[in-house]
Amino acid sequence: MKFIDYGHNREEDISVSAKKIKAYIDSHISKNKLDILLRYFNKRYDLPEKVVLQKIKQHIARSYIPRKCSWKNRLNLIYLPLYIMLYGVFTLSLLFCKRESPKKVYKITLNGLESKRELTRFTNLIDLFGAENVFIIANNYNFKDDFPKLVGVNRKFFKGFLLKDNLKALFYEYFSGIWIASYLSFKLKINLLPVSLQIVHDYLKYNSIFKSISSLFLIQERHYFTDPIRNHLFKKYGGLNTATLQKNIFQFDPIYFYIDIDILFSLGETTYDDFLEFGGRVDKIFTVGSMFMESEFFKDSSKFTEVYDILFLGINT
Repeated sequence: MKFIDYGHNREEDISVSAKKIKAYIDSHISKNKLDILLRYFNKRYDLPEKVVLQKIKQHIARSYIPRKCSWKNRLNLIYLPLYIMLYGVFTLSLLFCKRESPKKVYKITLNGLESKRELTRFTNLIDLFGAENVFIIANNYNFKDDFPKLVGVNRKFFKGFLLKDNLKALFYEYFSGIWIASYLSFKLKINLLPVSLQIVHDYLKYNSIFKSISSLFLIQERHYFTDPIRNHLFKKYGGLNTATLQKNIFQFDPIYFYIDIDILFSLGETTYDDFLEFGGRVDKIFTVGSMFMESEFFKDSSKFTEVYDILFLGINT
């Protein structure tokens, strides 16, 4: 059976199905089956094998679509030639490279910000550390328009890499990386090129950032978008701890599997149990409640005086 032929039974309890999906991923995406690829990333990019394995499992889990009981098309072997062609993006990325700059030191890095509303939620934290001690990593959000005193980067896909690192990656991937991932893809009957490309992209992106800046702490607000590669490189270049807020309840959706972070600020004293059961690496947990409730409700609870019949919790409306 091809890897992508598996799908859960919708008649079954979702918590049971979720455990079966995780067990299925663990049985197919294991160290002994991916050994040659793990050793390649360790040798060429100095990425620990356990970090790469966690990233691969995370990527595979996020490729499952629960409502369709199926996997995203990118894992199908018929898309392998397409992803070989997508490696040509590496060549184009040379046009947007930069050279290494003198390193600057900050106290805290706010990661993955995508809107003014998200950055506003961190206002108290920014004031605590001082704006001059805060570094922003934004995703397609020009934070300077809203917060001109803050410094950071607004990175877009395959842009802003260090020229030297990019040239090395081009050489490594074209002469060995692509073919190792392709060989394993046919052997395991699953297209591994999308995750292999993602690993290289994350390495180039965060290597270029953390070679130029360092800070003691990195924090983000989406607990389901943690990244083992980012965490490793952050600490490799001087970072102390990475942290994430628990944004919402843990859902039995594979996008929540294999969370990887040093510190989790949880909503409650038992809301994090499933993080650990479903492949998460969390070193320390502090129960703090909800920053979202604090920023949206507790600062001005007087405006919530209406009486309603139904209250919806835990969804984006």
